[in-house]
Amino acid sequence: MVECALRRGDTVHAFLKARLPGTRNGKAGRALAAVDLTGESAIEVVARLLLRGAGLDVQPQVMVPGVGRVDFLDEGFLVIEIDGAAFHSDRRAFRRDRRRNNMTVVGGFTLLRFSYEDVMFAPDEILAVVFAVLGPRPVR
Repeated sequence: MVECALRRGDTVHAFLKARLPGTRNGKAGRALAAVDLTGESAIEVVARLLLRGAGLDVQPQVMVPGVGRVDFLDEGFLVIEIDGAAFHSDRRAFRRDRRRNNMTVVGGFTLLRFSYEDVMFAPDEILAVVFAVLGPRPVR
């Protein structure tokens, strides 16, 4: 919610940080520090926090030639897309997603897609799949 409010201009980072004085606001301060304004939706923010919390150095909102902007890129080859119903529910969106999937693979990337339900209700499964794809590669 904080990331959304900051992106919309409803508040500013300095205002929020000033409301967290002293040493008893550590959890809130860490949450505020995790805000980087790259999430285009709340579910992308949750996914970013999940992936980074697992030690992955995911780069959000990366431009991939021939594809466009992808939700996350990890280790320079793994594209991770998070699909909320709002932008993936009609026939046109279905065709657009298939084209993007194909162009991602043609471009030499590996692609994983996860839904809102995956992120919210099966985060351990997401991490298991991502780490299975990364295999023995070192995670930064």
